[in-house]
Amino acid sequence: MKRLRYPIKIAGLFAAGAIWMGASMSANAAFDQTFYGSSGNLSASVRFEQRAAAGGDLIITLVNTSSFDVNNAGQVLTALFFNIDPTGVLTKKTAVLGAGSTVLYGGGTDTGGGVGGEWGFKTGLTGTSFGNTILGISSAGLGLFSASDAFGGSNLGGPGKVGGNPGSFNGVEYGITSAGDVAATHNGSIGTANPVIKNSVVFTFSLTAGYVLGGIEDVNFQYGTGLGEIHVSAVPEPTTMIAGALLLLPFGASTLRVLRRIRKS
Repeated sequence: MKRLRYPIKIAGLFAAGAIWMGASMSANAAFDQTFYGSSGNLSASVRFEQRAAAGGDLIITLVNTSSFDVNNAGQVLTALFFNIDPTGVLTKKTAVLGAGSTVLYGGGTDTGGGVGGEWGFKTGLTGTSFGNTILGISSAGLGLFSASDAFGGSNLGGPGKVGGNPGSFNGVEYGITSAGDVAATHNGSIGTANPVIKNSVVFTFSLTAGYVLGGIEDVNFQYGTGLGEIHVSAVPEPTTMIAGALLLLPFGASTLRVLRRIRKS
């Protein structure tokens, strides 16, 4: 019987570790993934967060991370394209300024920083020039978005949006300019006639009850007012495997300590 002491202790340790890991993974069951993309002086990021273990809301934070000055419309981030399987799990709710962000060139917001009248969401997209993405969020028409796609809110930036010329989103207004934008250097395509946001917008969607987000694919950032302008493919932040390894560290350290004590006993 004495000879079975070590295997029993080790088996008990691994069983306890399995319970601990299961509890840790359950506590962190919400989805959280960030994508980055860059091309020359242009760079952006987007974070997708499901804050409940199933269903609840999906929070998408879109950021123009470039440190360079923006001086033409083709450098303004105007749209995000991506895929989720299945596609019918999202219902748009709100679009608001991100923390610390402002509207330049005299533009305003709705209560609470709302800019939902200037941004739209659409599913079932076709004709994008960079793959099979069928979900999109945009402040520009791009030949794809119309006023009926808006998140909802006031017409904050002139014609082409809610309350303005129905049927299309027009121009670069309320697109996202860079973190490093110098307002004094804008040209005629941005400015008082076309307010822009510096430097992020947060979009909230409700998810179908019970749905657990498994992954995001085909993420692309679009700049300017046409699909023929610059678009940047994004890649996921490589933290998932690192986070999983870090999760195992406390269990591994505990295992080594117990094994040392067993050898000494």
